[in-house]
Amino acid sequence: RQQGQCLGERMQRAMTEQLQSSERVVLIGADCPFIDAAYLALAIKPVDQPRRLTLGPARDGGYVLIASGEVESGLFDGVAWGSDQVLSQTLDRASMLGWQSDCLPVLDDIDRPDDLALLQDFHWMKEC
Repeated sequence: RQQGQCLGERMQRAMTEQLQSSERVVLIGADCPFIDAAYLALAIKPVDQPRRLTLGPARDGGYVLIASGEVESGLFDGVAWGSDQVLSQTLDRASMLGWQSDCLPVLDDIDRPDDLALLQDFHWMKEC
């Protein structure tokens, strides 16, 4: 269950809890059906190193994925959640804290009814 006042608090808490029993954590947005196994593999490899963050940028200025082997208090502070500045503000925060960040290829996410058109050519299931 998610806990926290804002998205940043919920993400920090989720990452902190998962890192108590795992070496790495990947949070993905439920609004991005375009994330596949290859994308996840790209995300997780760099975070074996300390103070390293991987972000999967969303075309709208946010991100669809964040991965790390640790989390630091303040990483998500000062981020205007829901704005087109989420990615850049998170990258700035990470840099200010002395972290290195890697960005994956940009993906679309589905935030508004108009975004549903992005699913037109998306293949949900492959034929057997």
